[in-house]
Parts: sequence; structure tokens; C-alpha cells
Amino acid sequence: QAYFASVCSKFSNRPRQVWKELDKALGRKAQSRVRQLETSQGTVEDPEMICKTLSAHFSALSTGSGQVSDSTQNPWSLSSGICDTIFKFEPFEEEQVLGALRKLNIYKATGPDRISASLLKTLYTVISPSVTKLFNSFITSGQTPTEWKEANVIPIPKVTIAKLPSDYRPVSIIP
Repeated sequence: QAYFASVCSKFSNRPRQVWKELDKALGRKAQSRVRQLETSQGTVEDPEMICKTLSAHFSALSTGSGQVSDSTQNPWSLSSGICDTIFKFEPFEEEQVLGALRKLNIYKATGPDRISASLLKTLYTVISPSVTKLFNSFITSGQTPTEWKEANVIPIPKVTIAKLPSDYRPVSIIP
């Protein structure tokens, strides 16, 4: 109890570090990857095939059709046939961008772009004019960078002993 109290006190504003220290003390190790999957074709152990199998499974979940969704559609207008409302972004003011950069949580994971929240938060006064212009150009043109449509997808087990692709939940780390 004393150790737990000291860890909680030492890292009171950093819950991730608290859990890391407690896991270390309890001898728990985080599983870094999926080691094997059961599929209709048998057991898959090759890391690349596991990745492809999970990717296909998660893609089927996101579209409901088993096909990867078409990311070339105009991302700014939505029409479902049920409601003909047009979704429209308004340009950002620099103060809004300053506020958002200032509030970034530096303990969040870095996305595929590898730009840390800590770096953005440190430089927010310097980069906010450029970031504002950049975001507004995306809104004006109706196009987003291809890189913003990518994510690091981490398979998280839903059950204690995960064997099937459906035993995993996709968690996306986006830029």
C-alpha cells in the first residue's frame, strides 16, 4: 500500500506513468503484438499475414460491406438520402487555433506523422498563423491531405484469450 501511495503521489498528474509503474511492480508485461490468429484457412503466424487479415477484418467492419471505403469522396458534404443536410466547415480564426494548440494533451500518442503534441504545444505561438492558413486552405479547396486519411491501427483484445480477428477491436491513432 505504501508503494502504491508513493507512486500515485509521485505521478499524480500523469495517470499513464502510474499504470506503467504499477504494471512493472506487479510483473505484468504489455503484449506488443498479435502472435497468431485462427482463420477459416487455419492458423496464421506470419506477422505480415496477421496484419493483412486484421486489416481486412477491420475494413469490413468500417464499411459493413467487406470493401475498403472510398476516401476520394468529397469529405465536406454528406447526404444519406434520409436527410439532405449539407455539412459545411467554416474557416478558422487564428485565436481558435491558438486555443486548440495551447490545450493539447502532451501525454497523448503520436500519430503516423510523428509530430508530438509536446512540440506543437511548445511552438503554438510561432506556428498558429501557418496552421490557421493551412487548415483554411483545406476547407476552401474541400480537399484533405492523403496522410490525414491514414492511421496507425492497434488491435486491442476484447477477450482474455484472443484467437479470432473478431476478438480484436481496432483503435486508430490518427495524425
